Order: sequence, then C-alpha cells, then structure tokens
Amino acid sequence: MNPFLKYGALAAFIGAGVGAAHADTVETKGGFKIKTDDGRFEMSIGGRIMFDGYILDEDKDSTFGSGAASQDAKSSTYFRRLYLTVKGKAYGWNYKFEPDFAGNSTNNSAQASSCTTSTATPPVTTCTTNNNNSRDIAFQDVYISHAFGPGGEVFIGQMKPFRGMEELTSSNDITMMERPFASAAGIFNGGSSREFQQGLFYKMDISDFLLGASAFDLRRDNTRPTEGVGYNARAVYAPLRADGGTLHAAVSYSDENPQKNGNDSTSIDAIGSSFTYAGRRGPNQGFGSTTGGEHAKTIGGELAGSFGPATLQAEFMDQKLGQAVGSDQDVQAWYVQASVFVTGESKPYKKGEGTFGQPKPKADFGAIELAARYDSAENKDIGCGVTGATQCQATAITLGANYYVNPNVRFMLNYIMGELDTGSAKDKSNAITARAQFAF
Repeated sequence: MNPFLKYGALAAFIGAGVGAAHADTVETKGGFKIKTDDGRFEMSIGGRIMFDGYILDEDKDSTFGSGAASQDAKSSTYFRRLYLTVKGKAYGWNYKFEPDFAGNSTNNSAQASSCTTSTATPPVTTCTTNNNNSRDIAFQDVYISHAFGPGGEVFIGQMKPFRGMEELTSSNDITMMERPFASAAGIFNGGSSREFQQGLFYKMDISDFLLGASAFDLRRDNTRPTEGVGYNARAVYAPLRADGGTLHAAVSYSDENPQKNGNDSTSIDAIGSSFTYAGRRGPNQGFGSTTGGEHAKTIGGELAGSFGPATLQAEFMDQKLGQAVGSDQDVQAWYVQASVFVTGESKPYKKGEGTFGQPKPKADFGAIELAARYDSAENKDIGCGVTGATQCQATAITLGANYYVNPNVRFMLNYIMGELDTGSAKDKSNAITARAQFAF
C-alpha cells in the first residue's frame, strides 16, 4: 500500500475513534484539534514541509574533502522534511506519532554503480546503478507518556535524549538550516544514528529547573537492532524567563556503550563523531570512534540569553571515545551563535523544553531575523583519516537570514564557509542553502 495512504488511513481511523467518543469541541486555529465533551480524549493533527536548495562551491585545490570527488553532483534541491504529526491523549495517557515521509530524498550520494564480471568466455560485465528511487519512511517522536511525580512525565518509545539546547530545538524553530557541530549533526553523528533513540525517558519541570533523564537502546526505528545501550541526563536552570529577557544555563552527560550487533555476533558497532562542515550535502569527515565495544562518554555545557530582539547562545561538548587498545580519544565541539530581529520581535523561551521558539511577527509584512554562528570541532589526539594528516580540526562560519511571513510560513537563506585542517593540507569549501518552510 502507498505509504501516504497507509498513514493517512491510520490518522483517519484515530480521528474516527475519537469522534465516536461524543466530540463537542473542534478547533482549527493553526491546525486541526478535536476534544470529547468529557475531556478524556483529545487529538490534534499537524505537520511540516521543508523544501531545500543547496549549492556547493568546492575547493578546487584540495585532494580530499570537497576536492576528493565530483562534488558538483551534490548541488541540488530536495525535501528535507515531510512530517505528519498526530498527538493527543486518552484516559490520562498522552501519545505522539510522527512519521517523516522525506525518506532518503536528502541522500548525499550521486548515482552509484556496482559491476560484476561473469566467468563466461568471453567474460560479461553487468553493472547496476542506484538511482535513489527508493523511499524510506523514518519515525521521529513516537511514544506514549503519563504524568509521574511533581511536575514530571515519563515517556516510553522513541524520542531525542536530553542533550543540548539546539539539538532539542524543533526544526520549525532552529535559527540556522543545519544544527551545530555540538549536536547529533556532529559530535553524536559517528557510527549508528543517534539523533533519536528508543527507550525510557523522564522529564521534570519544577520552578526554575528542568531535569531530564533517559535510558535507551542504541538504535532508531529504521536502523538495525543492536545490543548497545546508553543513558543520559540534562539539568537546566532558567531563573529569568520574561519575553525579551531570558537567561538559560544547563549541563548534560551521556554514556553510550555499543556492543555486539544483534544480526552479527562477531561484530561490534562503533560510535563516535563525524562532521559535515559545508552544509548537509557537503563533504563529511569522521573525527574518531570507539573500538572493541568501549564507551563514548560526553559532557556538555550550555549558556544562552535573550535581550529584547537579540539572542545569544553557546554550547561546548567534550566526548571521550574509549579504545580497546591504546589511549582513549578526546573530541571537542563548540559553537557561538547570535541573532537579532531587525523588525523588533523577541524569541519566546519554552521552559518545558529548555529551548527557544519562533516568534509571531508584529507587523502584517512579517518579521526579519539576521544570524551568525561559528562552529569548531577537533580531535585532540589523532589526525583525520587522510593521507599525511597530523591533526583533525574543522570550523564553519554560517551567516543566515530568516523571513517569517506569518506563524506558519518561513523562508531561510544561509551562507556557509567551512574548513577542514589536517595539519598538512586544508579543504576550504563554501555553500549556499535555502529553505521554504510551512508548518502547522
């Protein structure tokens, strides 16, 4: 069955079930929401469409990174996200179901060919080409939850572990098109996918504090099962939360332990860090990984504040990658980001998430935001996996402009200046990215 029809039918079935429970309240402001007359059942439907364009200016003088292959093929348009979000509650339990239909439309690979040669006389060579025609559907947040303890809620299913302010910020609200190096787009990007994990999560929101903890399996819904496990915790202190005046500080810790793969008892998954330093479709470089099933341990710190139309935030993460033989590796990633609304808006602070949200334009013509970010990442112990490398360091400067047409529509434009320094050579590659976004 067509995936769109399948999940559309599921949403319709849920809606019919809720409607059968004597619904008397329907809201359509900003989306579709339905409630029953007794308040025991509730359901809302939302979604997002993000259509991106990407142009890469590769380093013609480099023999690696952007200069290692035909990077021109990576200048393209693609759907970055196509979400359908269904969430609600029943008998005091909450649920969320969020598939992403964009699948592999963001695939970085150009058309790849594989060839085999027969043993016939004369030999016959047959080649097949990957045209990237397949369509994968990945799940984002999928869970059930229930209130537990004072100001607390327990979640069962798949969601993001509590690590990092910009990592936890919704893609509807992030300031730049790409998340920083100190996130699952970088320091949690090596090896298996670690943006979303499956397990048990708990969050508690009390007074000026927000506490989160998780215990999870090292897999996402569309990745192979493993026997790896991890745990994580984040503590946020936000003593000032007025509009146009916010102060935020937080620390986090993660411990991930990859073990033997469930489908192959002889192999052990490796995890680490990997950085794409010129946009999502640009060159990528691994900075290190665990070996022999050793742990990856990451500690992070956050500091952020909003002052009228201006917002400042910074994060630092240090990851220890355990090695079965030899000394552990130390990978550090950090960024500093600033933005200002030239039209006078202020970013709202989401206390229950410990993140910034998206403002509502003050004027009919919308809101304009200008932003800049500096990213840095380095393996302190080894060189990159490039011939002659004596060090491994990446930096990126991102300049951005966002136009908020209304609370549902946003246009984004980024210019990225990336650099990978191996000690013996550098790859300097730039990119221009653009996005049209509709979210409801």
